[in-house]
Amino acid sequence: MDNSKIVGLLRDMPEPEMKALRRWIKIHSGKKDAYQLFEYLIKNLASENQEKLTKQLIFKALYRTKSYNDLKLRYMNFELFRMCEDFIVFQSTSQNQHQYQLSLLQYYRKRSLPKLFEQTYSSFKDSLNAQAVRDSDYFFISMSVNSEYNKFLKSKQNRGIEPNIQKLSDDLDIFYLLNKLKVYSEALNYKNILQVEYNIRFVDHLLKEIQQIGMDDYPAVKIYYYALLTLLENENEDHFHELKKNILQHRKIFAIEELQGTYALARNYCIKKINLGNKKFVRELFELYQLELELIKDSDNLELPPAIYKNIITLAFMLNELEWTFHFIEKYTQHLPEEHRESHYNFNMATYHFKKKEYDQVIQLLSHVEYHDFFMQLSAKSLLMKTYFELKEYLPFDSLVHSFKILVQSKKVLGYHRDNYINFIKYCRKLLFHDKLSSKELSKLEQEISETKELVEKDWLQEKLQGRSSSRS
Repeated sequence: MDNSKIVGLLRDMPEPEMKALRRWIKIHSGKKDAYQLFEYLIKNLASENQEKLTKQLIFKALYRTKSYNDLKLRYMNFELFRMCEDFIVFQSTSQNQHQYQLSLLQYYRKRSLPKLFEQTYSSFKDSLNAQAVRDSDYFFISMSVNSEYNKFLKSKQNRGIEPNIQKLSDDLDIFYLLNKLKVYSEALNYKNILQVEYNIRFVDHLLKEIQQIGMDDYPAVKIYYYALLTLLENENEDHFHELKKNILQHRKIFAIEELQGTYALARNYCIKKINLGNKKFVRELFELYQLELELIKDSDNLELPPAIYKNIITLAFMLNELEWTFHFIEKYTQHLPEEHRESHYNFNMATYHFKKKEYDQVIQLLSHVEYHDFFMQLSAKSLLMKTYFELKEYLPFDSLVHSFKILVQSKKVLGYHRDNYINFIKYCRKLLFHDKLSSKELSKLEQEISETKELVEKDWLQEKLQGRSSSRS
């Protein structure tokens, strides 16, 4: 049973939830056996002796004098898992005040209790109108409430009562627009990264409609509209500045999770600009990440996504903020998910020591990195390649060139990232053997590197090229 659904669910459950679940099962368990199975499982989940989770030993613990019955144990396992799922749904509903009130509305309407329905509806609308948040979840809840009110009014079968259609339609429109814009923006991002094609319908029509609805009344629509324009009209930097300005101006209309999503849309634009050689967006991107750090500080969840952690450090290095970066690594690594902490710490400290020209420590730290993310693997191999270059370790450098190139070429879905790394490998290898190049060839190489847009580590390559050129003169 070690690989069963119930064991997987209980093993990952936080301790406070586990205590609440124990009370729930004790109260709602129709059969004593289910509660005993639950107690046995949570007692032995952390046991080093995994044999205690075999079906035979579990059955023996529950029914000491009976012969093993696989069907009986399967049924009890199913019952316990169903109770756990009931608890999860109940807990989620009871903690979400909007969902709680919506469930009451549905119940009162179906049971034909108009007084209770009207009271709950009035209270619900007052609480919605009072809140500052106006994100897509808000419009979904508002749409759901007005849908219930629409059904309630129609149930009166009085044609003289207008069933709230306009408000229901308005909420539906805004909810649809927001999510359509988000989905299309996400599709364009993945199209760039993974080279996949999507058929997202009605977009051109919707863009025309958005321009006519008065976006100032719906700042969330305005933000996603400009986010989409940064993807559709990448060269027009005004769209990015409008996006950033509106995010900063209307941060309070979003819940934290969705606000992080809007930052991500702005960040993606900056990242692409930087990858294409536009250095002024390094500072823009760094400032966006600083805003996200403020969100993490202000939230109950202090967990820092590994990608954000890595990118903040990369930007700080680009801005030559070495000591700031060192303290950031020491302070914020603890906020990463536990399984990522050691590898990300080792990788980023390796980068720090590379910047300090302490190359032996770079190799040592990189040897302890476990790759949970393919892009980290690409970055680590690039760093190791630069380290071998600096140490003039020709044999390991040459070996890494071949394995690195095979790795990148094997990933057809990398999009423009694939060319970034292929070009880096090519120019890095040419530069290592600069002694075999004539002055004319070196000049040509310098021009190629300068004009190549899809190229990681361009600054480092140009720095090394200048060093090689000056040493020859």
